[in-house]
Amino acid sequence: HEFQASFTGSFPALLSRLLNLLHRFGHCIPANTQEEAPDVSLYDHLRTTCAIAACLYQRHKHLGTADMETAIRRHDQQDFILAAGDLSGIQSYIFGIARGEEGGVARRLRARSLMVQVFSELAARALLERLDLPPPCQIITSGGNFYLLLPNTTEAVAELEAMARTLESWALE
Repeated sequence: HEFQASFTGSFPALLSRLLNLLHRFGHCIPANTQEEAPDVSLYDHLRTTCAIAACLYQRHKHLGTADMETAIRRHDQQDFILAAGDLSGIQSYIFGIARGEEGGVARRLRARSLMVQVFSELAARALLERLDLPPPCQIITSGGNFYLLLPNTTEAVAELEAMARTLESWALE
């Protein structure tokens, strides 16, 4: 009852809750138990599968492919874009605070590091929202970098370019 009440009517809330539960209980379960040394967790496997399925759906919806099953089996097309975002110059931003002032340096370093992490996270999520893609399409975000799995569509390329211009102008300001 409590589980149902936390996401009534909202698919993003449901997905977020399910991903949290899957991470909590599936991070230590191997996805393939037939291997001698399984190294991929069930959580990582299902999260990646979700991202691939969402991108394939978006791509074939965009192309208007009537028979998705036949189109998916074709290997002469590039269905995905692996988009990488990088905040360059973050070291000078983060460590620039350590020079000149005394006291509280560690706290300011953590604050600036957090700001870089949050900026990367928000940029990645904003792009996914614009493209109507789920959070599992955000493969990784760390150290001012992020990687997104996107469908290879003209809309995705246009949104990538628009987002890059927006973020560059914001960062310069």
